Amino acid sequence: MAAADSWTEILHFCLELLGFVLKVLIIVVTATANFLLPKKKKDLAGEVVLVTGSAQGMGSQLALQIARLGAKVVLWDINEVSVAFHNFVDLSFMCQ
Repeated sequence: MAAADSWTEILHFCLELLGFVLKVLIIVVTATANFLLPKKKKDLAGEVVLVTGSAQGMGSQLALQIARLGAKVVLWDINEVSVAFHNFVDLSFMCQ
C-alpha cells in the first residue's frame, strides 16, 4: 500500500511539474511574439483626448504632442488659464 501511495505522489508531482513547464513555455512564447510583432498605432486625428495636469510640465508637453497628431485636446488642470493654453494659442491650435 505504501508503494502505491509513493508512486501516486511521484506521478502527481510529475504532472504538476509538466503543467508548470507548459505554462512557462506559453508565457515565453507570448512575450516573444509581443516583442517581435509591433502593435498597430492608433490614429488620434479627430479623437477627443482629455489631458489632466496640463498646466505645466509633462501634462503640457503631452497635450502639445497629442494636438500635433490632430486630436482635439481638452486641457484640465487646477489653474484655469495656464501656460499650456497660451502655448496652444501661440501655435495656432483651435482653443475654445
